[in-house]
Amino acid sequence: MKTIIKTSLITLLLISPSLSLAQATETEQTKEPRKFIHRDDKKEDRILKIEGKKQEIEARLSERRKKIEEKRLKLDENKKERVTKNLDKIFNRFNSSIERLTGIAKKVQTRIDKLKTEGKDVSSAQSSLDSAEEMIADAQSDVNTAKTLSDKLLTEETSKEELRELVKTAKESIKKAHEGLKSTVELLKK
Repeated sequence: MKTIIKTSLITLLLISPSLSLAQATETEQTKEPRKFIHRDDKKEDRILKIEGKKQEIEARLSERRKKIEEKRLKLDENKKERVTKNLDKIFNRFNSSIERLTGIAKKVQTRIDKLKTEGKDVSSAQSSLDSAEEMIADAQSDVNTAKTLSDKLLTEETSKEELRELVKTAKESIKKAHEGLKSTVELLKK
């Protein structure tokens, strides 16, 4: 019996390392694919996280763009209001100048009529006044044209340069009308 026990112990000792080696190789073989699967899962998780972050960033960017666009629209509205106010001031100033010039022309006409009744020659002054009144009428039409164009400007149908030129033209025609009245008054003084 001792021999049987000895032989079984020896065989066991000889077989057990090979069994453990076989089990180790089996676990290594099964572990390696698991490691690769685990690495693939990690890669997929990373890719999903990156895509999620990209989507979050895109959402934030779109929100920021919307806010910027809203602010830009609000600034455009404020700019239009300021432009409208400034243009209204300009046209009010032009209209008041034209009214003053018309009032002066009426006074000059009464003065010419008075001098005519006294028997003085005022034909040159009368022709100068007539041309000045035409200039005043031209100035009024220029102001009205510029005013109409300024209303179109706010609806983006015309360019700013055109409006600037018309306002400049209206201003110059008011100055010419003023100079015409000045020359008429100088003729009356003679």
